[in-house]
Amino acid sequence: MPSTPPSPQPSPSPGGGVLARRQVDLAQIAAVGFDLDHTLAEYDDAAVNALACAETVDRLVDAGHERARFAAAYDDAAFPRGLVFDLSRGALLKLDAHGRVLRARRAGRWLTPAQTARVYRGDSDRPWPGADAAPALLSPFDAPAGYLFEALAAPPTPAPAALPRLHAEVRAALDRTHVAGAFKPAVARDLAAYVRPLSFRVEALARWRAAGKSLFVLTNSDADYTVAVLDHLFPGGAWRALFDVVVASAGKPAFFARGEGCASAGGCLVTGGGAAHVESLLGARGAAVLYAGDNPEADMDGAQRMGWRTVAVARERAEAARDSGVASSWGDPLLDAGRATWLAARLARADLVCARAADVALLQPAARLVPARAGDAAGLDWP
Repeated sequence: MPSTPPSPQPSPSPGGGVLARRQVDLAQIAAVGFDLDHTLAEYDDAAVNALACAETVDRLVDAGHERARFAAAYDDAAFPRGLVFDLSRGALLKLDAHGRVLRARRAGRWLTPAQTARVYRGDSDRPWPGADAAPALLSPFDAPAGYLFEALAAPPTPAPAALPRLHAEVRAALDRTHVAGAFKPAVARDLAAYVRPLSFRVEALARWRAAGKSLFVLTNSDADYTVAVLDHLFPGGAWRALFDVVVASAGKPAFFARGEGCASAGGCLVTGGGAAHVESLLGARGAAVLYAGDNPEADMDGAQRMGWRTVAVARERAEAARDSGVASSWGDPLLDAGRATWLAARLARADLVCARAADVALLQPAARLVPARAGDAAGLDWP
């Protein structure tokens, strides 16, 4: 007798579980993958970003910038994910899903609603022309870039022509801190202080293996740091038997366009390479691969070009908007006065959205997920 197909599972209630943007039949998925940082590994963001920010300030001072510009204390909560940079005016902006400016701050000072309307919308409620190409804070690791740029764009304000260069300098310095600085080795020496324990039991992933699916991790972190974090999350080195492939130093998003092979680093751990080779290692390709990550650009865009099904990890779904200090003026990262934000629109490009990697791990491996409401499939009907 043929087996009964699984019943469709609509998206669960707000604040937990998986929100289906498009139908995904997990029975057709052959490989399930996870980003590491801010996906499998949940950080104390305020602590790790303060550490990264301090090192990056030193880099910028060594490059010739005055330390006095960084006198204001770094406040991680003041730079939530989803803000975009206006490099023509030295401002940080919160946009709605259509690119209209909702809120704006320049050099740490808020524009009033009237000023925002005058500067960015004129006499009509039109999108900001720079919305499509503006750099943004897409990962929690990006938050220091907002602080550093505001500091360098504050009075005495640089000439407008210098602002794109200053932003590029900030991003390069922060990237250098993450890739080759003392930041990650410092975190690795005291992981218990910076990285929370795994938020689900290892047996949850073992069910996927028992259902015949391959498991993998795909991260830009280097091999030594990746091993340290995975050992912290999976005590006793359980990850080595659990995952079929762990790719370190992937170099996302360029990873998704490359075809070269990965270099073996021992056991299931490999480095570098490209998505096509990882597909061959997994024995799965295209829509048979489901991949969960937090960064719309580094994780989602390239994976979707490979035809992979994607899960956007949006911890904002489980967090109320902060209600203290500067951060409260930005409001909810996903909704603003009932309007979906630019960040919500970016996350909604994924097939599924969840608050934590645990939500994916706890799914039934043969479940069929469908949008809870007809508007979810193409719209921005966020709960």
